Amino acid sequence: MAGLIKAVIVVERLVWIRDPATSLLKKRSETAFYAASCLMEAKICATAIRNHWQIENCNHHVRDVTFEEDKSRIRTQPLIMARLRSFALNILRHNGAQNIAREPTRIVSFH
Repeated sequence: MAGLIKAVIVVERLVWIRDPATSLLKKRSETAFYAASCLMEAKICATAIRNHWQIENCNHHVRDVTFEEDKSRIRTQPLIMARLRSFALNILRHNGAQNIAREPTRIVSFH
């Protein structure tokens, strides 16, 4: 395992969070650390990090929030249901759905 990390990447970013009490935006700074197994230019690192978060925002977040995957009580073979949620998401996107949460309510919640 020694020597696998070739670089540590530090990303500082400004995040705007909506305060639920006032509906106003609050500014917050965050620092994120990433480990890399190879040396690369900053521009390539930035692209890789953005691509990671694009996947998180387009897939995992939708499954967690809209399909309520985190609330699922399925304990027997949960990966099958995870695949079905991804399959449903892919069908919706293939049919032009831009905002899954705003699609018609004929979407069935998988609990």
